[in-house]
Amino acid sequence: MLTEVLSIARRIEGKKILVIGDIMVDEYIFGTAERISPEAPVPVVLTDRREVRLGGAANVVANLRGLGVEAMICGFVGNDAEGDLILRDLGPQALILRSRAGSTTVKKRVIASGQQIVRVDREEYPSPKEQGALLESLAQDGVGFDWIILSDYRKGVITDSVVEWAVRTYAPSVSVDSKREDLSVFRGCAIVTPNVKEAERAVGYVFRGDEEALFASKELLEKAGTEAILLTRGKDGMILVENEVPGGFRIPAVARNVFDVTGAGDTVIATITAALAAGASRRQAAILSGIAASVVVGEIGTSAITSENLIAAISTLRRREFRPYEMVGKR
Repeated sequence: MLTEVLSIARRIEGKKILVIGDIMVDEYIFGTAERISPEAPVPVVLTDRREVRLGGAANVVANLRGLGVEAMICGFVGNDAEGDLILRDLGPQALILRSRAGSTTVKKRVIASGQQIVRVDREEYPSPKEQGALLESLAQDGVGFDWIILSDYRKGVITDSVVEWAVRTYAPSVSVDSKREDLSVFRGCAIVTPNVKEAERAVGYVFRGDEEALFASKELLEKAGTEAILLTRGKDGMILVENEVPGGFRIPAVARNVFDVTGAGDTVIATITAALAAGASRRQAAILSGIAASVVVGEIGTSAITSENLIAAISTLRRREFRPYEMVGKR
């Protein structure tokens, strides 16, 4: 299987994928904390550097481009310095709508001695008029892609109308990463990739172990009405369930040091979609996305996969004779 996955990783380059979603900027302030403030029981952080990176749907595009995909994005930025950064990094040809009234969504994290101390968010939602303008932009320029991704952080871009347009125009070639609890709006899409917390909120109970995770994934699959669900479980790997398969597939996590899971979901949705667009089976694409995620979580902060790093990771696993999946549930 890893030989097949390696072949797919080398076929991804040149595919055309459109990402629709919530564009963000991730800001990191790094420093040290050696004393407590006399003003309040909080650490005093002495900063030594600041980094600003693409986040949210923009990070999905960064991952796709790192894999060699011709990726475009449709979403909103504000009339501010962060909006300038997005336009500079993603290019003027992207389908980005600039909000003159609002500001770009920013997640600012303060990290001291390798530990996140606090996160400060700034966010504004597009107005109904701006949401209408986005639909007009999609109708005009959102055609001709091999696949599309809906990157839904619930910041106002992925409305029901946008989902309806995506399904009507591209189904089933639509991948979804969404924080919605009700996934039924995505009926007709190819795959949804919730993490454990999102899945638990969607089904209304906490589950533990492979069998409970499989049961919850099957329940989500029925509710969503998609072709497949890929449940991401951090150190416990992933579970893939498909309409036509009675059981499911457990994809183990690749053993390595985990420094930061920020943005790992963006890497998963980008890689699995790129692989599907390249003709991979859902199982092959899921395995590839798990390996890609194992690379980016080894770094602090939001980071993107590259085709070189992905191919190197697969080659290492082949030498270790890594077993990339196993059946769970019904045989």
